[in-house]
Amino acid sequence: MNEEQLTKPTESADAARSEAPQTEQAAPETQAEAPADPDEAILAEIGAKLGLDREATIAHLKHRPWPRWVVLAAAGLAVLVVVALAMSPRYFAAAAARERTYAALRDGDIDTALALISQADRSVPHTRQIRGLLGQVLIAAGRENEGEAAIREVVSSDNATAWISEGRRLEKIVRGNQLFHLAEQAFQEKRYDDAIAKLQEMVSSQGDAPNLESSIGWCYLRKAEEGGGPEAAAAAREAFNKALALDPKNQDAHDGLAELDKLTTQGGSK
Repeated sequence: MNEEQLTKPTESADAARSEAPQTEQAAPETQAEAPADPDEAILAEIGAKLGLDREATIAHLKHRPWPRWVVLAAAGLAVLVVVALAMSPRYFAAAAARERTYAALRDGDIDTALALISQADRSVPHTRQIRGLLGQVLIAAGRENEGEAAIREVVSSDNATAWISEGRRLEKIVRGNQLFHLAEQAFQEKRYDDAIAKLQEMVSSQGDAPNLESSIGWCYLRKAEEGGGPEAAAAAREAFNKALALDPKNQDAHDGLAELDKLTTQGGSK
């Protein structure tokens, strides 16, 4: 072998090595031209067919607006949220007025009860619970026709009778509470006969009750102490005994009898 034959393979290897880097450098350029996102290639192709700029087509299609139904649904939901936030204070206030109405009814203050529930009905009109209670309060106030009409507006015909009956029962309760407060006032003012008359009217309308009978007993007892005589003392004992017959554990009646015994023993009844 001569020298040329020894060097030629070396030159061929050097040439191969010098060409290899060029091939390796060209590959990344080809990869850089390919779209990173396969969807972009499809969008670019669509844009090219339509004669649109590639970048503008991709930007428009990738940032296209929401579908119409989505926008409408979101707007409707926003409106409902706003309405709910606006109405909730009124409903809370109406619920509070309803509770105050019941408290006024328990106190026998029908005028205050009617004012409260009427205000609540104006705040949240045609609400079943509020309008129904308004009807019952109207019945309790003696305005039965108006009360029935208000109830029938919001309660089905099958249930209206029960609501109206409850209004009439409420009327008795309210009237009883009114009488009791009048009796209490008369008792404090030492008008014992007036107090007894109011309590006996309650018994006539609502039936015997141990607390009513014991209250009548205390009225007669105080009347006996003020010079009502043996008749007042006897009426007091009768009332206390009637209360104990209805409720043997009625403490007011027991206390009244004990005080009455002291009075009669000391000869205090005149």
